[in-house]
Amino acid sequence: MLLEAWLEFERESGDEESLEKVKQKLPKKVKKRRKVYRDDGSEGGWEEYWDYVFPDDSSASSNLRLLQVARLWKQKGQSDTESEDEDDDET
Repeated sequence: MLLEAWLEFERESGDEESLEKVKQKLPKKVKKRRKVYRDDGSEGGWEEYWDYVFPDDSSASSNLRLLQVARLWKQKGQSDTESEDEDDDET
C-alpha cells in the first residue's frame, strides 16, 4: 500500500512532525457484518469482513458527526429534565 511505503520512508528519513502527519492518514481496520443470501434467495446467515475507514472519507465523518450531535442533544435533554425536577423541588 502506498501509505505504508510513505510511512516507512518517513520513519527512515523524516522528522516526528512528518511521521505524525502520515500516521493520521492511515486507515482504521473495522470489523463489519453483512447478511449472506443463498442461490435460491433464502438467508444464509451472516458474514464478517474487514473494512478500512480512512480519516479523509467524508461519509464516515458525516455519520460520526451525526452521532455526536445526537449524543449532545440527548445530554441536553437529560440536563433540562434534571433542572426542571430541581425547580419543582424548590417550590
